Amino acid sequence: MRRSLLAITCATLGLAPGAAGAQAALTFGIFPYRTPQWLMTNFAPLRDYLQQASGRRVDMVTAPDYRTYHERVRAGDYDIIFLAPHLARLAEKESQYQRIAMTRYHIQGVIVVPKASPVRRVADLRGKTLAVPTSAAFTHALALELLRRHGLEPGRDVTLRELDHNQNSMAAPLRGDADAAVTGILLWTKEGDHDRMRVLAETRAVPGFLLMAHPRLPAATVARLRKITGEFADTPSGKAYFAATGHGAWLPVDDATMRGLDPFIPRF
Repeated sequence: MRRSLLAITCATLGLAPGAAGAQAALTFGIFPYRTPQWLMTNFAPLRDYLQQASGRRVDMVTAPDYRTYHERVRAGDYDIIFLAPHLARLAEKESQYQRIAMTRYHIQGVIVVPKASPVRRVADLRGKTLAVPTSAAFTHALALELLRRHGLEPGRDVTLRELDHNQNSMAAPLRGDADAAVTGILLWTKEGDHDRMRVLAETRAVPGFLLMAHPRLPAATVARLRKITGEFADTPSGKAYFAATGHGAWLPVDDATMRGLDPFIPRF
């Protein structure tokens, strides 16, 4: 169905009847930066908290890929969205989505290689194959920026092998599909094969993920969402969510942060 690849509702996840009010459910669209199963499991504490605090049922959904997700954001399929910062800025500028909060965690990419690889510096990637997540991923853009900073033109000096997400990209060198790989620093820290791979280089860091609300949500509802997300880290649900995702906390979003994302917009 166009509405979602995967929707998990209160009943599916065993929530008590009556946990949410009689108002229409809010649709929470989550950026598909990990597998649907991982997202639905690890975002459940946040969904539950939003549901309880708002008094409305919240249905989590995702999409099969980044492009489809962005199309659904533009079509207004979601009431609340969790997405990467460049897409959040696009949603704000194109569709007037309203800011709720951003993660304390900052997005940063790493280039990793097998421990036995002769590649010792970024310049050694000349003539090599680099696995990268899809071009809609912020880590993709950061990696290309890093290559150019070291005098390498992506696609000419370094062959890019584009994969569907950071997790798949990270594993490519161990499968023999690439000489090196780009992935997110958080994913590498939590799930990387540190026994068999090492970090070659790190990209610069940029603002992390954002929560946004569709403009159809009333101002009072958005204000309530801002308040409760700010309190989330101190709750049992918040502790579970941040331990699983590594997002740190939900923080307010200012104008300067959003304007700082504008240079990344043209390529998307």
